[in-house]
Amino acid sequence: MTEPIDAHDRELWNRVVETERAFMNARALLLANARDIVGLVHEAIRSQRHTALAVAKCLRPQQLQELLSDLLELASFLHGQTAYAVDLILTMPREWVLSNIENYATRILEQGPVIRILWLEMWSFVRRKGNL
Repeated sequence: MTEPIDAHDRELWNRVVETERAFMNARALLLANARDIVGLVHEAIRSQRHTALAVAKCLRPQQLQELLSDLLELASFLHGQTAYAVDLILTMPREWVLSNIENYATRILEQGPVIRILWLEMWSFVRRKGNL
């Protein structure tokens, strides 16, 4: 690691930094000016999951609560953002989650035995991690 960084590698790195900076600026503009940010995230969470979750992380608590069913559904399947969805659920007020979880759990659990097992494992993890 004592060799100088290759110019090509440095250029690639700088491109990532610039792109991330542009994303953060665009996200701030979106959060400040969107008329229906929750609706946008709700719609995008299935097809543009990573970006939707990155924006959801910046929502106000009440806005995030409106996405509970979406986050529970994401947390019910194993994919790259499962833990991210669980972490967002854990930011919600404990009592609110406990009083609202049943509204969504039934629908998720009716999707079949594999989904039930995954969801119950996820919920067990959430309870342990978040003291729910």
